Amino acid sequence: MKKIGLYFGSFNPVTTGHMLVAQESLEHVDEVWFILSPHNPHKDEKDLLDENSRYEMLVEALVDSDNPRFKASTIEFDMDKPSYTINTIDALKEKHKDVSFHIITGTDAYMTVTFWKKGVDLLQQIPFIIVKRGYKDDFNLKDSDIVIDGYSTMSATVVRNKVKNNKPLGYLVPGGVENLIKRKGYYKD
Repeated sequence: MKKIGLYFGSFNPVTTGHMLVAQESLEHVDEVWFILSPHNPHKDEKDLLDENSRYEMLVEALVDSDNPRFKASTIEFDMDKPSYTINTIDALKEKHKDVSFHIITGTDAYMTVTFWKKGVDLLQQIPFIIVKRGYKDDFNLKDSDIVIDGYSTMSATVVRNKVKNNKPLGYLVPGGVENLIKRKGYYKD
């Protein structure tokens, strides 16, 4: 059975850290699907660039990566907003019955899954790939869960703040994403 890692996120913008986490996850799954969330219920929508612009940057990052095992998904674009992981998982399971899904998430989010919509159900039915982000390893794991190293200094918030303050991005985002941010003036306001 094919194993797919579902990497949910606002990707506002996608960073080199996201790409590194996806690459690390490939040690445990066959493909990583980046599930771009138009509106995550835990984030303020006014802080988000529109989903089509974020998707354009995500696609550019995947082109830069030249990794055929990475896919970008807009499945949540046609679903009710805000986006709930359980609804997306249910839709994906219905569409791809021959696939084993894993959720890729940071330690910070994993520690709050029980507060998500039907979070306890998610924990019971889906294995997680958990990205360590400065937390101790003292959280409860299922036997099917996997912990990988994270790259916490490459957050999208850091990128947005650097753009607002006219600071260089260096290697915080893939080159094509940096070009789009500059060319289209994203995150200037």
